[in-house]
Amino acid sequence: MERCKKMQCCAMLKRLMVGRNAWVFKNDILDRKAKRNPKCLENIESKLKKHSYSETREFADDMRIVFSHALKYPPTSEVHRTARRISESFERGWKSMKNKWMHEQIQDKMAEGWTEGS
Repeated sequence: MERCKKMQCCAMLKRLMVGRNAWVFKNDILDRKAKRNPKCLENIESKLKKHSYSETREFADDMRIVFSHALKYPPTSEVHRTARRISESFERGWKSMKNKWMHEQIQDKMAEGWTEGS
């Protein structure tokens, strides 16, 4: 994963981890059965620090797994409602970040074209 994108993923993760309802996702309390490969925000943070993600998609997939575990709780539970709200917030932020990356990539390609044609 490119350094700049990794830093943006870290920033997004940190924003989620400091929220008042972050306790729901910080540890692997949501899915104790997944001992082999538990997913929680702390595990994702560790993977980012260790450069375990080769693509941004892998980061987003892990984030979605964390939310999906919480969404297995009854819809009326605080855990489920919090997961839905934070998941929607993540998806909005993720879409915005991906659009920004795509725009930057297009600008880079255009700049390359200008320098090659000069």
